This record gives sequence, C-alpha cells and structure tokens, in this order.
Amino acid sequence: MLFFLKQAIQLKLQLNILDIDDIQNSVKRLLLSGPRAHLFYLYRSLCDMVTCEDEVVVSLVQECLLLAGEDMGL
Repeated sequence: MLFFLKQAIQLKLQLNILDIDDIQNSVKRLLLSGPRAHLFYLYRSLCDMVTCEDEVVVSLVQECLLLAGEDMGL
C-alpha cells in the first residue's frame, strides 16, 4: 500500500489524457482534465484510509488529499 500511495503522489498525468467529453459538470470536467485527475477517482478510497492506524499511511493519504486540494485551488 505504501508503494501505491507514494506513486500516486508522484504521478502527474498528461493534461486531457482522460476522456471527459461526456461530463456535463464544468467543475468536475476541469478537475479531471488536470495532472492529478487520478486522485479524484481515488478520493473516496483515500478518505477511507484516513482511519488507518498506520501513521505512514495516514501521512501519505493526507499528502494525496492536499495535492488534490491544490488542484482545486484550496
């Protein structure tokens, strides 16, 4: 799991690599066209991992969520 989380943090997708033509919501469309779109698909799973008792996992999940938030301008 640690390897996956570290890779998710480092990964940056090519812009517009995902097919988002059928998405009507403009905010969702914008988020899924960015370099960290994969984090939005993983958002629910990342949130579920926050309850994990492993401090390293929680720290990596937090970093993923913070990066996703940065892409949203938070």
